[in-house]
Amino acid sequence: PPSQPIAPHMMGLRTDEEYDEYMRANKTETVVMQYGTTWCVKCHEIFPSFYALSKKYNKLKYAVAQVDYMKERAKGIRYSPTFVIYRNGRRVDEVVGKDQQRLADHLWLHNDD
Repeated sequence: PPSQPIAPHMMGLRTDEEYDEYMRANKTETVVMQYGTTWCVKCHEIFPSFYALSKKYNKLKYAVAQVDYMKERAKGIRYSPTFVIYRNGRRVDEVVGKDQQRLADHLWLHNDD
């Protein structure tokens, strides 16, 4: 199935092709990508906070990438969850783990760019 919206402002991505299409469509935006797996307990634990933060810092674009289905785009992701912030298609920041305050601080920093 094609990529599915998790919410009006957040997309779920499962394949390299869906990832590439999403990044192309948002190449001039600041994108926050949560990398995780379907079986990752910490990913599920932080998701409600990530979702709430995505509504608070609404100038950013949000997506969740399921790395267990991606062959190329998830290379280099060594921990779940990993949050990567991209600006104009370039990786500019990263938050590893489920530290809600740290994630909030990074989103706050990038929300006004």
